Amino acid sequence: MDEPQRQMQRYGPSAEQHRDVEHQFAHLKVSGGTNHFGDNYYTANVQSAGEQSNHRERLLNSLRYDHMNARLNDIEEACKGTFEWLLKDDETEAWSKRHFNKRIASFPQWLESDGHEVYVIEGKPGSGKSTLMKFFHQQLVERSSTSDSISKRCVLSHFFWLGGSVMQKPLKGMLLNLAFQLLYVVDARRLEDRALLPRQPKMQHTDWSNKELGKFIIDTMKTIPQELHVLIDALDEFDPEVDKVNELATFLKLLSQQQNVKLCVSSRPLAWVDKNFDTKWRLRLQDANHEDIRALAEVTLNELADAHELVLTRALRRTILDEVLEKADGVFLWVTYALKNVSLGLEAFDSAGTLLARISKLPS
Repeated sequence: MDEPQRQMQRYGPSAEQHRDVEHQFAHLKVSGGTNHFGDNYYTANVQSAGEQSNHRERLLNSLRYDHMNARLNDIEEACKGTFEWLLKDDETEAWSKRHFNKRIASFPQWLESDGHEVYVIEGKPGSGKSTLMKFFHQQLVERSSTSDSISKRCVLSHFFWLGGSVMQKPLKGMLLNLAFQLLYVVDARRLEDRALLPRQPKMQHTDWSNKELGKFIIDTMKTIPQELHVLIDALDEFDPEVDKVNELATFLKLLSQQQNVKLCVSSRPLAWVDKNFDTKWRLRLQDANHEDIRALAEVTLNELADAHELVLTRALRRTILDEVLEKADGVFLWVTYALKNVSLGLEAFDSAGTLLARISKLPS
């Protein structure tokens, strides 16, 4: 295995629209894993290992765009100790019984399940969806990098960002990103296969159409023996003014149907997501993150106490914590904002009563 292999939006479409998009991607549904294309695809005459590497690099360069990984890198790391229970079946089960008297979709069980159901992380704004997706990404990459599993599974991801650069919001940015990552997995010798390659040589990402990228991704996945874990974050950050929502939904469903793919997506509650991903593997994050929010708040308050121990006593920290947990309603972002307010109060030498008033005045 070569070194690159080791790296690695609100209503749903109408039936007519859906058929139109299915027609657009119909060429991707190839029976029996066989590709039927004309001979007008260029074929790289790749022979030596060096030439194979150069050919791969040329393809990688044609897929690159600025800020490709910026969103993933910008997302805050999960606070130590948070979300880890989601990776342990026994703790997930215990949490479910203690707080809901019902079962929470187990991420590890989903990973090992048969079939093509998508794991959906749903949550209101600020509930920690992207932080959780980054956490899952890091955990999966770490596991796939161990010597006994590297040949069995690989991780692909894309993090939509409506407030980001031009290519971070449309369908094409996701397709380019997934294709780019796949090139680190596929055996370089497979790039000699004319069925995998576009009709014309590509020098930059503007040379690729969505149709060509979709074909390349699906066909390339068919050549990879490893299980592919695909994480797509923030479907609500996808820009419907650039591409139609049904185009994204159709491609993701097609992606999830590939034999070796396990697809996980995250989004705010959206009708088109519910319609297209009807699955038992659904986690409503604001219903499940109470203890994680507590952990974040406790860590932050303890850090503040180190510098302001005379004011921020243990009793006051406990009172602030209870107030914060009651008003947070499953929103990490609110907790971060509230505790930042406490920090500002401490720097302004506020009394205990003034600190508590700062929190009580914040809207829930």
